Amino acid sequence: MVGIEHMEPMMWRHFKRILEDDKRMRAGDTAAGLPAPVSTCRGNRGPAAASLRVVVILAALCVSAGCAAHAAAPREVGMVQVHPTQTSAVLVNPGTGWQLLVNAPPAGEMERMPLVSTYYYRTSWIEFEPEKGRYEDSPAVRVIDAWLAEARKHGRFVAIRVVPWSSRNPRYQRSVAQKVQGCDSPVPPYVFAEGADGFAEPGGSGGWVPVFWDPVYLKYHRKLVEFLGKRYGGDPNIAYIDVPAGNYGEMNLTNTGVPQLDDLSLWKEHGLTASSWSGMLRDLCDMYRGAFPNDLLVAARDYTAYPGGMDAVPYAVAKGVGFRDDGLGMDYCGPGRTNPEYEDNWQSVLCLYENGGGTWLGWGGEARVRAILEWAIDRTHASIVMVGKGKPGARCYAQYSSLVETYGRRLGYRLAVKTATWPAPALRGTRADVTLAWQNLGNAPPYLDFALEVALLAADGTVARRETVTAQTRKWLPGGEYSTRVPVDLPQALTPGSYTVAVSLFEKSADGGVRRRIRLAMDGEKDGRYMLGTLRVE
Repeated sequence: MVGIEHMEPMMWRHFKRILEDDKRMRAGDTAAGLPAPVSTCRGNRGPAAASLRVVVILAALCVSAGCAAHAAAPREVGMVQVHPTQTSAVLVNPGTGWQLLVNAPPAGEMERMPLVSTYYYRTSWIEFEPEKGRYEDSPAVRVIDAWLAEARKHGRFVAIRVVPWSSRNPRYQRSVAQKVQGCDSPVPPYVFAEGADGFAEPGGSGGWVPVFWDPVYLKYHRKLVEFLGKRYGGDPNIAYIDVPAGNYGEMNLTNTGVPQLDDLSLWKEHGLTASSWSGMLRDLCDMYRGAFPNDLLVAARDYTAYPGGMDAVPYAVAKGVGFRDDGLGMDYCGPGRTNPEYEDNWQSVLCLYENGGGTWLGWGGEARVRAILEWAIDRTHASIVMVGKGKPGARCYAQYSSLVETYGRRLGYRLAVKTATWPAPALRGTRADVTLAWQNLGNAPPYLDFALEVALLAADGTVARRETVTAQTRKWLPGGEYSTRVPVDLPQALTPGSYTVAVSLFEKSADGGVRRRIRLAMDGEKDGRYMLGTLRVE
């Protein structure tokens, strides 16, 4: 019961009047015109009965005041905390997981290899541009479009590399090449007719070699990249784009078996200097980032082996251009060795591996495969590892399926909500703060800042409320715990009742919508959202 001094003003005035009337009655003042008080207690009439009336009314008023005060007090709000169940499934996400190298149209690979995230297509420049300025209906574009159509059906991703030269003029290059001075060229001949530098490959291979830092060459390379950016930039099923130069587009000028190339003497005759090489690298980073502003980019780490290459690393990393290494499993790329470009920069940019020798089948048995994968994942923090090329890669996937699953859980980012907290109940006209503690259970961060959505779902599954914030997910390193808070407004018009709290991470599209939702290491997924629990709204 509250004290008398806490009564409402009107109630206090009414009580004072009762006290005054009671005082008059006790003094025998009947001029007040009040009826004689009657008590329910036998033989108790007169002034004593009046005093009893005061006590009864006072008690009633105090109880009433106490109830009013209790109703006006704010309701105490508790908190709900949930611990979502984690999944052991291999997650198929962009920029992470297993990869298969392909150079032909799809033929059922995605059905046979459900844990391969990325299908990495590479072919000669001339396949992208068989005639000057003709890109749209080119052979390469038709193949890429076919892979993207498959990727959309199966929830997978496609990566692209343009190949400007393949040393020793391999058969697949000769089959599509056009002639420059009687030599097979994987770059359209008009580029050299317009003045770009190039030369016949020594040794009688019959191949034509472009000079990658030549300004005319870079001018037309830029036009091709601009087309690719307009057609594929921001596509939800693009994994990454490879920035090419050198042999096979792998930034390699040597290891060709041609002495004049391998000792750099012929390259130097055609203008190779620290300045020309590092300048080319900067130009390539600029043109690819300009064409693909929201996509992951990589370039082969081999560029660091040549004069000026190391000087370009900070610039490339600042542009978000990561690293690809083509020799996983070779003597120089495995346990006991270092990979400084990866070890120094994996926290900032995507790192991935192709396989030396083509597949794991040539690595020397399961124990050796395990050792190499553990080195790549734990020591160098690679997010993507290739299982092989084409049909040999499919055989490798089948033979080592248990390792594909075991190590697939550790590749790249693997995000999960550890705990989620929100008020219980939440009141309309207020804001419900949903606090999420995240973990990264993988070996690398995402290299993009994802949007974080918290949605309230009605009983029929429709979205009643949703709030989105940008999470700094590119800083979510493995082993850390990261807290996010999403304020969800609850307008008065919201229907009272129970709502399911759902969370998702997604990449935004250029127009601010959803480009693609990210799979989380949690159970309870539906349509890209993960169900956390129930929020009661009153």
